[in-house]
Amino acid sequence: MAVTDNQVLALAGCAQAATWVHDLARNGSVPDGVLTQAIDSILELSPDSAGVAVGPCDTGLLQLLQQLSPGSNEQRPVGLYLGQIIALQDQLRNKPDTVEELGTRLRQLSRKSNLFALDQENLVQAISDIYLDTISTLSLRIQVTGNARWLSQAKIQARIRVLLLYGIRCAWLWRQEGGRKWHFLLARRQMVRQARSLHGISEIV
Repeated sequence: MAVTDNQVLALAGCAQAATWVHDLARNGSVPDGVLTQAIDSILELSPDSAGVAVGPCDTGLLQLLQQLSPGSNEQRPVGLYLGQIIALQDQLRNKPDTVEELGTRLRQLSRKSNLFALDQENLVQAISDIYLDTISTLSLRIQVTGNARWLSQAKIQARIRVLLLYGIRCAWLWRQEGGRKWHFLLARRQMVRQARSLHGISEIV
């Protein structure tokens, strides 16, 4: 099975989410627009394309290239989050009742947001609550490590859940587009070529 651009874009979204979670846990902040992009992706339940679903993903493409580079240890924590996000999505797929509840809650929130123009903090808290009621009921948990100063704050915890759900949403899309774990072993070179092409660079960064 060939690796497609849509698969690479979706996987880059997963890598992007993992990068943002790592940065937020260590530094207490992420670049401007990150939370808006994650929220928009989560609440866009019928996207026209993978690009619309994932959003801008230069950060994710670069991170994916780093993860696919032989002997790359610098971003090992991000790689662990990436693997856990994909594994959590796999577990979610085997829980149809949880999938149904998650979809229902997100549709309700999307409609509410459109009607009442909820601000970002209200949306972050609402998505965090949905995550706790659905994803957090699964047996697999993602252990986020970082600076206790930030991780002890409820606001940061809520933002991390939003970013993780964005990653799970991208991982779900990756599977829908035909992405499989064996691609990391048998189609790595093709994934690298396409990630470089999508990012518009000629060498791995």
